[in-house]
Amino acid sequence: MLSEKSQNTISIAVDSMGGDGAPDVVLDGVRQALAAEPRLTVLLTGPKDIVKPFAKATNKAYSQLRVVAIATTEFIGMDEHPVAAVRSKKDSSIVVGCKMVKQSLAKGFFSAGSTGACMAAATLVIGRAKGVLRPAIATQIPAPKGDVLLLDVGANADVKPDVLLQFALLGQAFAQRVMNVANPRVALLNIGSEKSKGSMLAQETHALLAAVASESLEACNNDGTDVSMSDAKEVSANAKAHANANANASCNVNAKANANANCNANANANVNCNVNAKANAKANPLNFIGNIEGNDILQGCCDVIITDGFTGNVVLKTIEGAVSSLFSEVKAVFASSLKTKLAGALVLGDFQQLKNQLSAERVGGSPLLGVNGAVVIGHGSSSARAISNGILATFKAVESGFLNNIASILSSEHAHNE
Repeated sequence: MLSEKSQNTISIAVDSMGGDGAPDVVLDGVRQALAAEPRLTVLLTGPKDIVKPFAKATNKAYSQLRVVAIATTEFIGMDEHPVAAVRSKKDSSIVVGCKMVKQSLAKGFFSAGSTGACMAAATLVIGRAKGVLRPAIATQIPAPKGDVLLLDVGANADVKPDVLLQFALLGQAFAQRVMNVANPRVALLNIGSEKSKGSMLAQETHALLAAVASESLEACNNDGTDVSMSDAKEVSANAKAHANANANASCNVNAKANANANCNANANANVNCNVNAKANAKANPLNFIGNIEGNDILQGCCDVIITDGFTGNVVLKTIEGAVSSLFSEVKAVFASSLKTKLAGALVLGDFQQLKNQLSAERVGGSPLLGVNGAVVIGHGSSSARAISNGILATFKAVESGFLNNIASILSSEHAHNE
């Protein structure tokens, strides 16, 4: 009964009790997701009196199996200790949903419930992928020039450089395979663009990422414009050209042993990096462009931003709060007088379009990267639209094949360590 109907059908377990508006908002979101994706089957976990009637009515409406009711007897609240709750409440909607993935009855799991409980259940029940030191919560930040993937945003408050290296490799692969970015640019969040800036963690991580970085990097300046750079096909020494504001730098390197070439450009900098080498150079997939600062995050100069979970969570909530406050203030201005109301009426459509473009609801949730399954965690205040998009994001992560390649994604790290 729980097997997929065909090769093209993907089953996603969904927690009906996750979120402030559960179960009604979650059920509405499931309806929207099913309507949007005909290949989706939902394994709905939650109380019997909620999931069974919904599954029966939905399957009748579609005249086929679209929802499987998975009755559970326990619930993990937002205020409970995540690990303790996961271990003691084995029949909760979150834990059972993760069990569905572990047992290969579902390909992925979505919940807008407790972030800590979701992460604990995913790690303890589904398990980490081979080679992963710590899973990371990633989130797509809507930006004018395209979404930016930020990780970690809360799973790991304290990390070491080797963990951040894995975040960079996983984040770049996710951006490429799920977000469809051809050659994702990876940056390290710091308090300055120079490699010597920041904490010891930041400096050591920069050195490690630069050492593992690809020979050919697509650099960008703080205005989001690209800086030209020739491909390095055979590289044998570390060549790094760093240019600060209003600076021009040229880097020509001839060498004879294995290594990488790095070109990082900051604001208003023109950098040309040409590298010629003569011995057995091996291309590395990490496209690391260096440090960026907080004011660069939404400027389009990179596609993936790496940081620790404490900093990432603060950044994410600051951006969410700023965007919300800005739109509230603009709305208040348009409503302040007859003149502004008339002006607002003229731009209402464009204003709403911009609001939708920058809304976190469009993304729907944050993927947990590094576990043996597609796990996406939604915001507790998610609307039905956000729930739907979160479920569809889980579906897309499975469909992309990203999960099947984590070992190869981390292979460059292993090669560097050797």
